[in-house]
Amino acid sequence: MKSGLTRRRTTACLIAAIAIAPVISPAAHGQIGSRPTLRWGAHVGRRDPAISELDAVVQLENTVGRRFSASRVYATWAKPFPDRLEAALNADGRTLLFSMKPLRADGSKITWAQIAAAQPASQVYSQMQQLGKDFKAFGDPMYFTFHHEPEADVNKPYGSSAEFVAAWRKIVDIIRGQGASNVKFLWTMIDFSYTRVPPDRRAAESWYPGDSYVDALGVDAYNWDNCRGRAEGWQSLQQIIEPFRVFGARHPSKELWIPEYGTAEDPNNSGRKGQWLRDTATVFTQPGYEQFRGLAYFNDVDPSTPACNWPIDSSAQSVAGFAAAGAAPAFGGVVVGPPCVNVGISCGAIATVGAVRIKGRVSTV
Repeated sequence: MKSGLTRRRTTACLIAAIAIAPVISPAAHGQIGSRPTLRWGAHVGRRDPAISELDAVVQLENTVGRRFSASRVYATWAKPFPDRLEAALNADGRTLLFSMKPLRADGSKITWAQIAAAQPASQVYSQMQQLGKDFKAFGDPMYFTFHHEPEADVNKPYGSSAEFVAAWRKIVDIIRGQGASNVKFLWTMIDFSYTRVPPDRRAAESWYPGDSYVDALGVDAYNWDNCRGRAEGWQSLQQIIEPFRVFGARHPSKELWIPEYGTAEDPNNSGRKGQWLRDTATVFTQPGYEQFRGLAYFNDVDPSTPACNWPIDSSAQSVAGFAAAGAAPAFGGVVVGPPCVNVGISCGAIATVGAVRIKGRVSTV
């Protein structure tokens, strides 16, 4: 659904009944039963220009009482990597989900055919080589997505599914050729694509580059309800991702990710969004979900669908539900003490990046 430059906004502390959980770093992620705990995080947009991009992330972490273990970021073509935000997110233990669109800073597009046909010493080829070098120098584990949601109508100018596959394979070969073994390639489609079959151009299988070119499969999953002006009906996250889960089961060696997910508010039920968010914590404990490795909430606004109020701070109930999910063992959370009443004030929160304040006491990672 989302494309282009990184979208940013900030969040404010809200009154909510939630439980404070200690910071969980990637190294602390173990297993729940026979399956690994999931990375749990967000893309955090920034609304207040007076604060930094990192501050926007930390403010949301303050609000929900724990540090994220994954962060989704968006970039345009040939952007220096890592930038200050990406370096800071990674340094503080959040695994990067880095998505890059073949759109230059001046707004011009690079088609998938141009990428696939790029020859050594050409500008496009050299830029792909530089990306691989930057990834290798970065060193830490990360996920890279080339042009997420390629099947969306807005991306038709970039080319066909066959051209996308060729471009994906080209950029993967070049990045691997630079020795960037720390990178996993995360192929990401929109949820509806997993419900389509050829000859529908949007069918996920038509865009799949092949198992040898993909480390992880992704789905951007949204509960729209009626916020787009048509009656789509309220759906749980489990319902939305079921076709994706089935697709993933046909590729059992691959990780499954939800790099974007979100839910609208139900104008007729103020607590429904909060419960939807709370319920996500139980989905991945069921049999059949062992391939899943993480998910990242889209905590931002989309100008094309302003009635879809994705951000967590759309209601106190939403904040409470999201925080409760983050405290769940399935997402690496550990509940400590009784619920807080005023998050970030009476109970404290993350005082600095790298520490969490629980009832006035700071515990470092």
